[in-house]
Amino acid sequence: MIGKDFLYSIHKDKKSIYLFCENKSIIDCQSIYEELYKLEATTDFTFEELQSYQAYIFLNST
Repeated sequence: MIGKDFLYSIHKDKKSIYLFCENKSIIDCQSIYEELYKLEATTDFTFEELQSYQAYIFLNST
């Protein structure tokens, strides 16, 4: 899935979220929050569930 200046992948079985930042991009917590919150409308994830997931951030990875 693509957010603003980053890609993300969610693994429900591992309870993890992987964020892959574009080269020299600036992302902030608000951008991540907004993208994850939008998932409730289009997937079977709840925002509360995602808050318990482990997050991994990879800088300069795309």
